[in-house]
Amino acid sequence: AVFGISTSLAPVVGSVFINVLPNDPRWWFGLPAVLALMFNGAAALILRDTVRTQRVPRSWQAILASYWINPRKHQDFAWAWICRLFVTMSVLLVTVYMLYIVAGTLGLSEHEAAAKYGIIIGAFLITNTITAVISAWWSDRTGRRKGIVWTSCLITAVGLVILLLFKDFHSLLLGAAVIGAGQGAYAAVDLALMTEVLPETESSGKDLGVVAMAYLLPQLLVPMLATALFGLHHTQGDFSILYLASMVLSVLGALAVLPIKSVR
Repeated sequence: AVFGISTSLAPVVGSVFINVLPNDPRWWFGLPAVLALMFNGAAALILRDTVRTQRVPRSWQAILASYWINPRKHQDFAWAWICRLFVTMSVLLVTVYMLYIVAGTLGLSEHEAAAKYGIIIGAFLITNTITAVISAWWSDRTGRRKGIVWTSCLITAVGLVILLLFKDFHSLLLGAAVIGAGQGAYAAVDLALMTEVLPETESSGKDLGVVAMAYLLPQLLVPMLATALFGLHHTQGDFSILYLASMVLSVLGALAVLPIKSVR
């Protein structure tokens, strides 16, 4: 739940930084970098690490090869990784462009849209936090993960349908809130699901690095996908192509979790 809340809180905090800090990208990127160094440095100093006595590979080829996880041998891990990739792409495809969606849909300038964007992201965060806490509690109580993933993808799809069909501010607010609820539910069980399908406990740190790629890759892929989609079809103020693509990715994410056998 904490992970899900933190990832949803990040865009809001970023928006606050941009509004309160001097109008200089060096401040926008510099302050988060300093905070990251401070907190990660503190974690490195405080937390005790596992000390290994066996030799580790020293060549780049061996290090890169160690990150390969055979998807045929570890099918549950592969499907969970694909699920995370698709679901993350689904939500980023909308949230990353939400300011432009607000401006284009309502016919506002980016400056005028900023205030309404803050309200919409606030609604997203509130529902995200609520469902993350509830889903985390329910998942730990029942031991079930897959059902929550399916439900979260369905809720996200409902929110996208609202954005697709209605073009006023209140519909944008409602759609974002519903999407936030879906993503909060997913984020609450995502990491638990991934850790339960890790291939080997002895290399869990490295495997979690592979898990992180399913979250980081969408940040590279989504802008390229959005550019391609807008190249195929884009009318001023019409973001239907984004909503439809996001729905497809959400459904694919839900389907990807079906073949997982080792987790309920």
